[in-house]
Amino acid sequence: MNDFKFWAAAGRLSGLGLTLAAVILTGLFIGINIDKKFDTSPIFTLISLVAGIVGGFTYIFNEVRSIKWK
Repeated sequence: MNDFKFWAAAGRLSGLGLTLAAVILTGLFIGINIDKKFDTSPIFTLISLVAGIVGGFTYIFNEVRSIKWK
């Protein structure tokens, strides 16, 4: 693997943790606000949190799979 491909892959991978945190926190924020609006305390928070976790890990899986390692 040449240096350019290595650094390109490293750059893409370095942002995955931040992306995962952002997706999970966005889902949590949306769920909390929906629960406040409709007074349905933990239901939408849990649903949107799980959706954020699944979405974040799906994104990470697809991103890592798409990187050309060789």
